[in-house]
Order: sequence, then C-alpha cells, then structure tokens
Amino acid sequence: MNRTVHKFCAWSGTLCLALMVVGFILFAGFIPARSASQSAQQTAQFLLENRDMIKWGLIVSMFGASLLPRRCRSICGASKAATRRWL
Repeated sequence: MNRTVHKFCAWSGTLCLALMVVGFILFAGFIPARSASQSAQQTAQFLLENRDMIKWGLIVSMFGASLLPRRCRSICGASKAATRRWL
C-alpha cells in the first residue's frame, strides 16, 4: 500500500465519525433522544414532520459507515507489518 492510500485509510476513521455525527445530530435530529414521557402520537408527529431530513441524515451516516472498513484495513496492515518485523 502506498503512502497516500495509507493516509486516506488512516483518516477515514475520523471522517467516518464526523459524517455519523453530522448525519445523526445535525440532519436527523436523533440526538438528544426523544423524551420517554412523549406519547406515541408525538413521536410519530416528529417523524412525519422531519421525514426528509431524517432520510438525508441516514444517507450521510451510511456513507460514513462505508468508510469504516478502510480504517480497519489500515489497522490490520499496520499490525501485520509490525508483527513481521518481530518474527
């Protein structure tokens, strides 16, 4: 793996976290969670009123989640290289 690809893989974890935060908090509004004292009708009303933003928030979050395997690949590659040096 060349250095540019390795840097992208290393930073993809941070990018994944940032996109998940943007998707869940800013777009979808899932955090903070709805109050437990709200009725089912109030919760349904929130979901209906914010349907489009929730969809966009989940799309952004899914894109962020797709970056996670690249981060794992970077960690596995670094671990394999480190193990090879000690054998």
